[in-house]
Amino acid sequence: MISELLMGLEARLYSLERPRAVLRLPEGFRVVELRPPGEGEHYLYLVRKVGVSTERALRLLSRYIRKGSHAGLKDAHSISYQYLSTPYPGPSFIDLGSVKAWLVGQGAKLKRGSHGGNLFRIALESEGAELLEKNLRAIREVPAFYGPQRFGRRLTTHLYGLAIARGDPGALAREFKRGLSFERRLLQEARERRDPWLLLRRAERIYSEALQAYLFNRALSRVIREGELAEVGERALEVRACSSSARLPAVRLPYEGLKGTRWADVVRQVMEEEGITRGELRRVKGELRPLYYLAQIRSVAREGNRVSFTLCLPPGAYATALLREVAEVVREPSQE
Repeated sequence: MISELLMGLEARLYSLERPRAVLRLPEGFRVVELRPPGEGEHYLYLVRKVGVSTERALRLLSRYIRKGSHAGLKDAHSISYQYLSTPYPGPSFIDLGSVKAWLVGQGAKLKRGSHGGNLFRIALESEGAELLEKNLRAIREVPAFYGPQRFGRRLTTHLYGLAIARGDPGALAREFKRGLSFERRLLQEARERRDPWLLLRRAERIYSEALQAYLFNRALSRVIREGELAEVGERALEVRACSSSARLPAVRLPYEGLKGTRWADVVRQVMEEEGITRGELRRVKGELRPLYYLAQIRSVAREGNRVSFTLCLPPGAYATALLREVAEVVREPSQE
């Protein structure tokens, strides 16, 4: 699919016969963020959002919750529960319709990836429900691909990062012209000030991280396709989720200093194909990321043409990476 290629998804870990399946949104995709560990003096809110992105939910809540921080993004088309921390006390309950928030106590300030994992409840409809159930029971690992949340509404945020890496405000302006409202406002400000470099100075780091994620997806796809998943791991990384942990093979994300390993060679090949040099990744860090995660599928139930299952994944893992392994998923609005 074109959307997968835009994200650098070019391979699958399992060679399975995948039935077509329909994912009804948002009811068919539910996610609960597990409460983050640790004590602290920040106030914790549990936020429920329906069919709303995490960024939009934060903007809506900003009238009531000051300087809110969160541990991760949740799919904009899901019914999701996640935590929000703030150093300031606020209302005990906030009801904004599609976004609700409850004050549930105090804890540490939330940072990216600081929660205890995500518990998913997913329902798929398929004429091949029996095959789909069989596939779900066969899955043991989930490739550590980045999912669509990392690449924005049009799945092209990595192109913003490429323009920033190359110091090309013209290319960034072309993307911002079709972008979100705040991006268009920044473009208008640059025009009024006659300062195109303003776009580069004010560009958010998330764009560069999207480019990094795209390169990682392409490199991991190549490793899977060439059967080298067991050879390229640079070190073992302990990964925790749902009260369990495992040491998994991990690699450095693409960054300026990546060199000297087989994984670095694969990343270099991908970067050469994209016309990118290591020096153009100076804005991002080479954090460790597993090559795959354990698929903690807790239950699978089939009723007619509907298959429901629960899944636990650690911070940073995407349920969409598992879905593309077991079925050809089509997203459709819920009929409920």
